[in-house]
Amino acid sequence: MTLNKPVFSGSVIGLLLIIAVAHNAHSATATASVKLKATFIAPPCTITTPDRVPLGMMLPGSRSYLPFSITISCLSATPTFLYAQIVQGSLTTGTSDRVDMNGPAGTTGTPAQLWLTDSDGKTVTLDGSGASDNTKGFCTGTTDRTCRLTPSVQVAANTPKGITIATVRFSVAYP
Repeated sequence: MTLNKPVFSGSVIGLLLIIAVAHNAHSATATASVKLKATFIAPPCTITTPDRVPLGMMLPGSRSYLPFSITISCLSATPTFLYAQIVQGSLTTGTSDRVDMNGPAGTTGTPAQLWLTDSDGKTVTLDGSGASDNTKGFCTGTTDRTCRLTPSVQVAANTPKGITIATVRFSVAYP
């Protein structure tokens, strides 16, 4: 038996290769860039309005009715305002703040006109333009609040008699 042969020669070379590979793996670096994109939104706010605002009997002439309230509630202090848009009825020709109310079907005559005035005496824009132009909004503020609107009508002598309706949608905007 000869004792001068290395017993672990293959294993030592394998171990050296593993160390060399491991050493090279640690010295190599790689980088990557990740673009993060987020959209920050305003905390949601809710609007509370009456389901209906009954105006009762409308007689020829102009008349204002009792005000109704709209309440804005937000989860935190948030700059907001309201804007209005006609849903039922049509914008009175040449105006942005009056609605020709829908009268009884099949009738002719001058439709009753409705408009809303805020507590500062400003007539509310009803064409929906407040969605993109905050100067056309109303009930501006940063905290929870209740705003009052006064409905007014103009009824002509030839306004069709019967049930007359207009629907206005109120929306909250975040300037």
